[in-house]
Amino acid sequence: MTLLQTFEDQEYLPEYGTLVVRDSWDPDARVELAPGEELLEEYATAAQPGGTIARAGHGWLQASARDGYHVVRLEAHDGAPPDDRSAWDGVVETPYHSWTGSVELTYVTSGSGNADLRLGPPGVYRVRVSRRPADDDGDLWRLQFWPAPGVPEPPLWLARRDPATGSGRSGWDDVLGHEATELAFVVGSAATAKDGAT
Repeated sequence: MTLLQTFEDQEYLPEYGTLVVRDSWDPDARVELAPGEELLEEYATAAQPGGTIARAGHGWLQASARDGYHVVRLEAHDGAPPDDRSAWDGVVETPYHSWTGSVELTYVTSGSGNADLRLGPPGVYRVRVSRRPADDDGDLWRLQFWPAPGVPEPPLWLARRDPATGSGRSGWDDVLGHEATELAFVVGSAATAKDGAT
């Protein structure tokens, strides 16, 4: 597919460990959410930042970024770009609904402003977010947008270097109580014991 336009920031310094892309400002853009779509608004939930790589909704995308300066490249394509996930540590695809047809690389505490990248007409797009460590500091990011009319496909992991959850307490003992987790431990120990268990 054809690469239509690019935008690159060589020294993007994310606020609060969060890379942010939003629709650019357009006073004529009409924002009408269908019933049940309120959860796709940017601050509809308290989840912050965006999971192990990124999450998106109506006119916004947030990605988990490390401290330091990052290189961020935004690309507009006319169709799905070639799959090169082996070159990246983390890759996820997610729907992005653009009300204005253009996006900007911005910050958590900034509002919408001028367009950095023209996607096309307003509508549903797919965005592939790819990340890998840079040679010196921060990460290299590539966000590839392309039109995806019709019913949006759910987010899809294509590559992940790190596990989705870290080691340590899982939190299940808080949810189920100590007795239930202790019972699970006893059953697991009995199942793996060579001579049985009492």
